[in-house]
Amino acid sequence: MNQHLKPGALIAAAAAALALSGTALAAPTSQEHCAGQPCRDLNGCGGGGGGSMDMAGGGHGDAKDPRIEEALVREAKKGDVKKQLQLGIRYEQGADVEQSYTEAAAWYAKAAAQGSADAQLRLGRLYYAGLGKKRDLAQAVAWFEKAALQNEVKAAALLGVLYASGDQLPKDEAKAAQWATRAAALGHAGSQSNLGVMYLNGQGVAQDRVAAYKWFAIAEANGDKKAAEYRAIVMQSMTPEQVAAAQAEAKAWQAAPLAQNGGAI
Repeated sequence: MNQHLKPGALIAAAAAALALSGTALAAPTSQEHCAGQPCRDLNGCGGGGGGSMDMAGGGHGDAKDPRIEEALVREAKKGDVKKQLQLGIRYEQGADVEQSYTEAAAWYAKAAAQGSADAQLRLGRLYYAGLGKKRDLAQAVAWFEKAALQNEVKAAALLGVLYASGDQLPKDEAKAAQWATRAAALGHAGSQSNLGVMYLNGQGVAQDRVAAYKWFAIAEANGDKKAAEYRAIVMQSMTPEQVAAAQAEAKAWQAAPLAQNGGAI
């Protein structure tokens, strides 16, 4: 008997523009197929987002010292990538400086050109939102991909959701699965759950209930609250032997170092 869960709402362009983390696909509507768009939600936040999007060094107290501020700008102009990134963050957040997305984008661009994955993610986000730069989806995706290829987990997770939703980018299930796999391997719980949905429904990957159960179990252990619900759905169409195999695979994945699982792709 098929089990039905209501598909979630599509991500809004405005939310996606500043999206950082916590993404997940819609709950599968049956054991065989996920009806409608596969994207459930994309949590967004402004400049002060969590994780790697927080201030990159240099607290507010230090920034008030003009000698430190002068040294920061001087080193950034000399090409110090960390200082360039720090200045970009300060301008984006308006931290002890007048907020300016244009200045933020300029400093992010300098750091991104030198290979900073964090700056590449941030620059792509500004291009996507049209903040400090003319809105340009191609540029946004290009910078997200550069960051993701350096194992910037939020960039990989974001690409997986954008390609899965087909909202702003042409829907491409194969690319969605590719980026979700990378983010999942890097430990992103939302992408691990997404990948389970893809394997359950055969979206961008061959349908495989054992793999679906495995990724739901990993996501659940990694804090994804919906993964247990998804795991219960796929389990109904599996044999005891398949469940045991999936549990063993999940346990082995969790026990292995992240790099061994593909975290350092």
